[in-house]
Amino acid sequence: MVSEGLLSRARAGDQDAFGELVEPHRRELQVHCYRILGSVPDAEDMVQETLLAAWRGLERFEGRASVRAWLYRIATNRCLNALRDSGRRQPPQPPGRLPEPPEPTRRGEPVWLEPYPDVLLEGIADAAPGTGVPRSPPGPRTTRSVAAHIGNDTT
Repeated sequence: MVSEGLLSRARAGDQDAFGELVEPHRRELQVHCYRILGSVPDAEDMVQETLLAAWRGLERFEGRASVRAWLYRIATNRCLNALRDSGRRQPPQPPGRLPEPPEPTRRGEPVWLEPYPDVLLEGIADAAPGTGVPRSPPGPRTTRSVAAHIGNDTT
């Protein structure tokens, strides 16, 4: 039950008194709006609009019903108006089966890497990290030396 003093202070423009009047109902109003709208951000917006409308219409509150019932009526009307105004848009549907990724454009072509400049290899360890395969010495590289390193000696 709301004390008459708190209600009269809120009607006189006391924001703290209005906060005491409506704050106990804020969370349940948000759940109520969420159930109607199906969106947390929209429900938060409607609670703000509800409290603003209640603040502006506090002079018209006659006390025939509880403050809670009055706030619920305002919230319900605001939510229904929002649904009507938005054309009763449906929430976005979760995606069904995702489309297949596109095929690579160079599927049949060999990938060509330009030779790495020997000058940039100077001062680097002789074996590739973690492989134990020695790097070729700087200078011309032949198929024969590469094949020898991987065990396919062509001689």
